[in-house]
Order: sequence, then C-alpha cells, then structure tokens
Amino acid sequence: MSITLACLLCCTGCSVQKQEDGAVTSATTESGNTETMETDHSLQEIPYTTSKGDTGYIYASDSVLNSDQNHPLILVMTYTTGNAKAVIQGCGWDTLAENEDVILISPEYDNYATYSETERLKRDVDYAIQNYKVDTSRIYTTGFSNGGAASVAMVSRYPDTFAAMSAMGWMIDMQGQDSSYDIRFQVIQGTNEYTQTINGMPAIMDDERNAIHSLFLYNEMISTNTVEDYGDVPYWGYQPDDTYQETETNGDSLTYNNYFKQGYTSPYAQLVLVDGAQHEMHPWEAETAWNFMKNFRRTEKGIEDLNNQDTSDQETIVALYQKMQNAMITKDTEYLRSVMPDHVTHIDGEVQTIDEWLDDVSSERMKYYSIDLQNLSVSIVGNTATLSCANVIHARIYGSEGTWTLPGSASFIKDDIGWHFNISKE
Repeated sequence: MSITLACLLCCTGCSVQKQEDGAVTSATTESGNTETMETDHSLQEIPYTTSKGDTGYIYASDSVLNSDQNHPLILVMTYTTGNAKAVIQGCGWDTLAENEDVILISPEYDNYATYSETERLKRDVDYAIQNYKVDTSRIYTTGFSNGGAASVAMVSRYPDTFAAMSAMGWMIDMQGQDSSYDIRFQVIQGTNEYTQTINGMPAIMDDERNAIHSLFLYNEMISTNTVEDYGDVPYWGYQPDDTYQETETNGDSLTYNNYFKQGYTSPYAQLVLVDGAQHEMHPWEAETAWNFMKNFRRTEKGIEDLNNQDTSDQETIVALYQKMQNAMITKDTEYLRSVMPDHVTHIDGEVQTIDEWLDDVSSERMKYYSIDLQNLSVSIVGNTATLSCANVIHARIYGSEGTWTLPGSASFIKDDIGWHFNISKE
C-alpha cells in the first residue's frame, strides 16, 4: 500500500508518493507534469542515429529524462581505437550522470581524426538539442587523448556553442579563432604522460604547449610576448594565480593550477597535474572536469560565471524559499495560499484545490515537523531565478510518520517590487 505525501518538495504545490520500502518514485509539479525521481537515480543508455546516419549514445538518469526542465549537455569523446562507451566508463562519467542532472552524448566517430570530424560532431550536439531538454547556454565538451584534441577542435570551430571544455591527456592547437568568443578551458595531464625536457626541466609536448598558449592568448590572459618558464612552473610554464593539492580516494595526487580573469570569480583556466600518472584514464576525471565546467554558461553577451551572481539576490531567494517551508511547519495557511497555485496535483492523478490541501495542513492530517535544506544552489538569469536543493523532511502524512530526503526546485521572478515565487493563478 502506498501513501501519498503532498507538497514535500522544494517546488511549491508538489506531491510525492512513498512506497512501503521508502523509495520515492515520482513528483508532480505545479504545472501538472510528472517527474521520475528514483532514489538510485538509475542511468539510462540510449543508442541514437541521426538523419545523416551518425550514431552514438545518450546517457541520462531517469529523473532527467522525465523532467520538463532543461539540463546541461556534455559532449564526451573517446581516444583513438576506443569506442563511444570507453571514456564514459573509464573517466567516471556514468557515475557522475547518475548523481548530477546532466545529459551526456558520446558519438561513434572517426577517433583518429579531429578537425575533419567537427561538422559531424556538431550534428550530434544538434541532435541532442532537438530531441532532449538541453540548456543551450550550458553545453560543454570533453574527452581523453584524441577526445581531448577533438574538444579543442570543437571549441575552435564552434566557440559560440560551448561554455567550457576539459581536455584529458592530449590537445592540439587552435584553428579558425574568433576573438569575439572566449573559451574557458581545463587540461588534465600526468607527469609520466607524453612529456619532454626544455632547459633541463619537464614540459608538456609541443601539441599541448601550442594549444595552451593559443587558448591563453585567445582569452587575452597573456600577451604575444609571454614566454613559458618551465624552471618556475614545471610542465606548464605559466605562473598560476592560485595553486593547491588534493588526493583522490584511489590515492592519485593532483596539483591544481588556477588562472583567473578579471570580472570572474571562478578560475577561467585550470591546469591539473597528476603525479606519476601515465597516459591513462582516471575514475575521478569526470567529477574534476564537471566541477570546473559547471560554473559557467554562455549567453548572447559572452561567458557568464554562475558564481558571480549578486549575493544579496541569492540570499533573498533562499529566504523566500525558507519562509515557504517554515509556513508549512507553522501552518501559516495565509502565506501558503499566496505562494501556491490554485490546485495541487498528487502523483496518483488526484487533484486537490488549494483550500482542500490547506485544510489538510491546518488539521494536521499533513503535519510537517522539520524541513532541513541541503545543497542549496541558486541560478539567476536576468529577472528570473531557479533554486534547487535537497530536503530532509520529517513529517506525518495521513498517520504515517517518517523522514525523507527529496530533491526539488522552485522558480522565482523579479519585478519592481522585488523577488517572488513565479506561479500562475487561475
């Protein structure tokens, strides 16, 4: 027997269904659309074929595939002789996609080539945009070995498409550069990978040297007279603005070199050195790449750092959300009525009016004891904003008491008065 739990999610006017084993199966948003939210966030592998006969795989969790929201798209490319699935598994992209709301596309292309494949690879990106809910301001490209080189080729040919790139193990130089578009980039390299010695000091190979130099120039982060100094900065040759070390769970030791650009909070370029690593994939690389790329989006005005948002606006949005959650606990039905839609649709299709739902809250048939907010994230674009979080909710619903951890989101809009929930009333 299942128990219907109303309005436990962050989005106003939501309901979830709880099975006897405690697994949350889905939620119905205020617009009446159902989103799957299995607790295992199970990953789907979907083969595709474009109208031109291009093939590959889409990877996304059930919750992403069943969502009405747009999600970031990551183009993941493989090494020479590798298949489309190799880097997905070898670099940990499958694990990341199970835990993050992203869409991965991994094409089956000629992985001996780079620039000659860009038009074909762009068709794969267009296919994903046409057939899935893609946030076109947050499209990224990455790959290992030839896939890293192909990522450089893609941002070189289509700089207006990608918000950032991450190259693992190899790069090639830029071609056809358009100075009107910046390119945020990350490189991951092992100390025992393909290297050379310059003036007695270790340095990356010429392909990578040329690519990194071009990208720094392209982003106006160095001058044409800048010369690498491998005595000062082994392997990379460029003095970072910030450097730190981390050790991964498998024991890999990483040194991060961050390079900042005026007007941006997040590093604009990041060079990651893996101590003792040869030319090989690492299971943590997807998370490292995503942590770098995810903070940026591409807009008509150029690259936007999501960490640059006005702190006061973020605090206002979080406070509004917390006020709504507190109103559920204190049974402030007047306030709830002002921020909720006119109807609440439950997962089983039952529709309650706002009066019926508020009656359940005030009578404590739906009793909320506490709502702990975790992993809060606020994205602000112009006069609209989206809040996402995880909720740890202690409640008693129609006599059944328990604690549930549930994901959710809420949308907001700003007008002359200020920020408020973006809801529609009949």
